[in-house]
Amino acid sequence: MFELIKAALAGAVITFVVCLFIDSGGYQGGVLAIRPLELGEYAIAWSWSLFAAATALVFGLLMLMGD
Repeated sequence: MFELIKAALAGAVITFVVCLFIDSGGYQGGVLAIRPLELGEYAIAWSWSLFAAATALVFGLLMLMGD
């Protein structure tokens, strides 16, 4: 369970960084569907599909590493 929380945090960081670079070039990211996510009065670029893929990848790596 703790691995899933760590994977979600790492997935969020990976998603934020990738979306930041793709969005700064003015691209939509194709299948990534990068869209603005509004948090209050701020808007950041975000992709739920990239977040799910990054979280699954990190979770798989954490499970392979074991304790």
